[in-house]
Amino acid sequence: MNWIIVVNIQDRVTLAGALTWEGGMRLTAGFRGAHGMFLDTTQINELLQAELEEAQNQIAALQAFIQGQEGVINHLQHDILKIQDEHVA
Repeated sequence: MNWIIVVNIQDRVTLAGALTWEGGMRLTAGFRGAHGMFLDTTQINELLQAELEEAQNQIAALQAFIQGQEGVINHLQHDILKIQDEHVA
């Protein structure tokens, strides 16, 4: 039994190839990368792992940015309350 699959990783690398059931529990995969190189499943996993790590780094950077913005908002809210208190007094 054969399957043809295509994996597109953020429009940068397209992997296309076939999975072949060789009987028993063995499943083999062969893929051609963007530059025609042969990739085995280990290399595909490494590519996907690198993409995952990059996405996790981007998420961490966004979380740090959001926390920084929350700090700015908290400071501004404090300033607003202080001005309101001075205005009422």
